[in-house]
Amino acid sequence: DGGATWAQSLFVADQAGIIDLVMDPANTQVLYASSWDRIRTNQESTTYGPNAKVWKTTDGGANWAALSGGLPANNQSRVNLTIDAMNPATVYACYVDTTYNVQGIYKTTDSGTNWAAIDISNLDPNALGGFGWYFGNIFANPFQPNEIYVLGVQLWRTTDNGVNWSEADPSWWTYSVHADKHDIVFTGANSFYLATDGGLYYTSDDGISWIDSEFIPNTQFYRVAVSPHQPGVYFGGAQDNGTSSGNASSINSWPRIFGGDGFQVLFTSDPQEMVA
Repeated sequence: DGGATWAQSLFVADQAGIIDLVMDPANTQVLYASSWDRIRTNQESTTYGPNAKVWKTTDGGANWAALSGGLPANNQSRVNLTIDAMNPATVYACYVDTTYNVQGIYKTTDSGTNWAAIDISNLDPNALGGFGWYFGNIFANPFQPNEIYVLGVQLWRTTDNGVNWSEADPSWWTYSVHADKHDIVFTGANSFYLATDGGLYYTSDDGISWIDSEFIPNTQFYRVAVSPHQPGVYFGGAQDNGTSSGNASSINSWPRIFGGDGFQVLFTSDPQEMVA
């Protein structure tokens, strides 16, 4: 009813939730969901456990069954899913291990009955940089068979079902495309949007060149401060985008003072001194 009322469809455990969900484009009653153990409070951060599983429903979510048939059964972290739009019986599951790197990528060609690990020996073992609880999505190009993307610090791609892997974006430290990838929306065989910790990027030539989609007001500031020495100048520490300062007069060009994750800005009595 358009969101007016809701009913819980799948419950896994008090400490587990659903991290990914994909639908069969040929049959909307068939969905796959992935669960993982996740608690985040000011006293606890649980990021892996026994509830890292893939689930399937064939009746629109009324009933769910945990899948096995070759999938890991021990403690794992985040599990990400993608379905092949050209062949919906093919689904991929990317498992993150307890060190927060890729444990394995599993493929089914019979709608989840049987799974086999694809070759990731040529995928950088540090592709997720030890941050697999934070990112690690996997996407199948709906316009190209056997083309799979793994989203980590860099964007990783295979076009031959895992035999070979390569970076599909410029090195993060060039800042042509920001590090830490989270989502892809394909618009054609060689074109897609890429969401990162630094904003939105678009390529129309399979990653050869990129357009930075500017002027999106979505900077995530942890803390803000006002300089006692520069009235009307504001400072903010941003998630993965350093510390910046400015005001409305320069709203689209605040200079970056420091890099990394910006948090707290403090000032001393010395106008030439600040802490970021």
